[in-house]
Amino acid sequence: METEGPRFPELFETWKEYGPGKKYPAIAARLAQLAHAGYLDIDDPALAARQYMALLATDLRIDLQVGRVTPEAEIERMAADGTKTFLRAFARNR
Repeated sequence: METEGPRFPELFETWKEYGPGKKYPAIAARLAQLAHAGYLDIDDPALAARQYMALLATDLRIDLQVGRVTPEAEIERMAADGTKTFLRAFARNR
């Protein structure tokens, strides 16, 4: 879908809204709660949600682009690594 976005922008926008884009508001809301509770230092929860998802998806996206099936253990490692990086950037020092 992503590679065809320029040719079919309306279709791409619909796919983003009902596919990957659907999870961002929920993630942003949870990040806002964690910031409000003092665990994270976030000014813009929507931006932080997109950044978090980008960290989680980068390596997986590369595998998808080359047609490689990513083993479950690698997906878990990618998620853990992305989460660690996100927390290094946004965890509030207590």
